[in-house]
Amino acid sequence: VRQMVVADGAKILVFCRDSLFFAFNFHPTQSYADWAITVPPGEYDLKLNTDSPAFGGQGRIVDGQTFIALPEIHEAERVHRIHLYLPARTAVVLARRRIPR
Repeated sequence: VRQMVVADGAKILVFCRDSLFFAFNFHPTQSYADWAITVPPGEYDLKLNTDSPAFGGQGRIVDGQTFIALPEIHEAERVHRIHLYLPARTAVVLARRRIPR
């Protein structure tokens, strides 16, 4: 898993810290409906959504979602990815669920 991804032209920044994944869309006008993020296998809960009306956002992202990392082939390599909707000028934080032992 890459620690940080910067897509300059798209103005996207994605990085992880421990079990948290942060995705920022700094573009002033461009939203992305299916932005793929490579992550370890598992489930990810949406913990922070700056597009929420509680933060003055427009409510385009549904709070409380869970994303499941699905296997895909990317550049001849098998990886797990989640796909996010990233509206313009928003950020999300996802937390990987702990697997009970």
